[in-house]
Amino acid sequence: MAREEAAFSATLSKGQKRLDDILAAATAAGSSSAPVLPGADAFLLYDSFGFPLELTQELAEAAGVQLDSAGFETAMAAQRARSSASREAVDLTADGGLAQLAQSLAGGTSFEGYGPGQLVLAGCRVVGLLQDKQPVQEVTGQGELTQQQLAVNCTS
Repeated sequence: MAREEAAFSATLSKGQKRLDDILAAATAAGSSSAPVLPGADAFLLYDSFGFPLELTQELAEAAGVQLDSAGFETAMAAQRARSSASREAVDLTADGGLAQLAQSLAGGTSFEGYGPGQLVLAGCRVVGLLQDKQPVQEVTGQGELTQQQLAVNCTS
């Protein structure tokens, strides 16, 4: 628990430094209108550093900087859309490429499922790997949305 608190505190400290830099840049911009903290930056603080929007807004106001709330909401909506787009129905049936992979494995396969605990793979060896239902030797496409499945041989 202490380790988690320390990690959270470190993340908040990094976020505070980032906010200080953003506020300094906003006030140094020297425009004729009031300085503005961009909504995208406020969202980054929220999403990456765990800064509540209310805290960001209070600190911005104390520095004489307005928060672009509409920009924050736009960034939040974009993140929700990305999240929804990346969620794909998980097919837990043994069809398509997974069924072909299972048939090619000596000794057959068994589905261990998702029980009340976590699926533990200690002592397991990967014996087959699929990416987008095609057998591969390694998963590629960093940052791309792909479907990966693996077959493991576990000894207990």
